[in-house]
Amino acid sequence: MTAKQLRERAYEAASQAERGEPKEAKRFYYEKSAAVREYVLSRAAGTCEACGAPAPFLRTDGTPYLEPHHTRRVSDGGPDHPRWVGAVCPNCHSEIHHGIHGEEKNQHLQRALGVLEGS
Repeated sequence: MTAKQLRERAYEAASQAERGEPKEAKRFYYEKSAAVREYVLSRAAGTCEACGAPAPFLRTDGTPYLEPHHTRRVSDGGPDHPRWVGAVCPNCHSEIHHGIHGEEKNQHLQRALGVLEGS
């Protein structure tokens, strides 16, 4: 599809959405440990544990912005444990979940976390 066709489709969808009714959805979520999150962000000391780059910006509280990433998804039975959770920049996090080399990057992170946590 051309950009012009995509634009037309987007405008049509937007005009329909304005007339639409809100929908209710039921979602499941997994509660993750705040202590694990706090530890892995501290362990990273403002540096992405996947690529080694500094956090891209500071949060409003002055702390470096990194995202905890479970290298084994909790929804698939993975542990919420520091050995399997890395502090990663948003680019690495997105690449791991959506990139062509995401699985490779995730495996690299798993090995790095094993070294950091001594296992």
